[in-house]
Amino acid sequence: MKQNKFYLLAAATALLLSACNNEEVPGTQESDLARFTGSIEGVKTRAYDTTWENGDQIGITGTSGWETYSNMTYNWNASGYFTADQKDIYYNTPEDVAFTAYYPWKTELNSSTSYDFNTDAQSQQKTFDFLYATGTGSKYEPEVEFNFTHCMSKLSFIVKAGADVTLDEVKAAKYSLRSFLNNGTFDRVTGKVNAAGSVLTAPWAFAYSSIEADNAPSNVSTERNSVTYNLILVPQTFESYLFFTASVLLDGINLQEFYANIDFSEIEGNGNVNEMKPGYQYNVTVNVNKTGLSVGKCEITPWKELSGSIEATM
Repeated sequence: MKQNKFYLLAAATALLLSACNNEEVPGTQESDLARFTGSIEGVKTRAYDTTWENGDQIGITGTSGWETYSNMTYNWNASGYFTADQKDIYYNTPEDVAFTAYYPWKTELNSSTSYDFNTDAQSQQKTFDFLYATGTGSKYEPEVEFNFTHCMSKLSFIVKAGADVTLDEVKAAKYSLRSFLNNGTFDRVTGKVNAAGSVLTAPWAFAYSSIEADNAPSNVSTERNSVTYNLILVPQTFESYLFFTASVLLDGINLQEFYANIDFSEIEGNGNVNEMKPGYQYNVTVNVNKTGLSVGKCEITPWKELSGSIEATM
């Protein structure tokens, strides 16, 4: 009889241990795994080019129950989701969890919430083309959709061959800017970019620069007889004008320097303020003539659509 009691007790103990081992531990089960997708204003794209690329990295921060996830690295992949680079994020609570995310991920933001950067190297725009998003999820609705917004300003110069100037001369010209701020600070908590440093008073070349990394991406259009240069810059308010310079070799012998002033307060829809705003793309048409430059229509597309025109002071 005692032996039977022993067997019954052993069987009950084994059953209890089995039940404990099969019990879900919060924050470790597949059902508690957070899943992240990313879009920019409804379209799966980013500012630097047109699509996310495999390996693009974002940083995700949020507190779930007892655990705080800070600047966790997530990689974009062809499945349409961001996946953890090293450590997954889990829901450790039945409550909703708020997350923030930014692009591109920076290791320096592990130890700080702000990152200092410079926009001179326009050929490497993807390193400072900051995006920011917030999102909410839970273990019952684990998918978090980040709708990223642009933190920087985009300035596109459409440089057109005007009277008695060839497209080849426009393509070979050196273009520069001055009287603006080329340094900034990005805050991963708020998603804000603040201009920093001193106003650049010396001309900074973004086309045919002797510093190869500073040359901005460009596109040639034979139909429009123009070259378009796309710059990613720090949102900022200008003290006076943004100064544009073109150094053009005409007829192969005469090196001419032309100047134009750009006042953003004259752009319709820009709030009558002389500034470049975050999330706006400013398309400025510059006509190169033998007699000088003329700055024509300015449009704000496609991030936020506005249109207007400005006059250049020669």
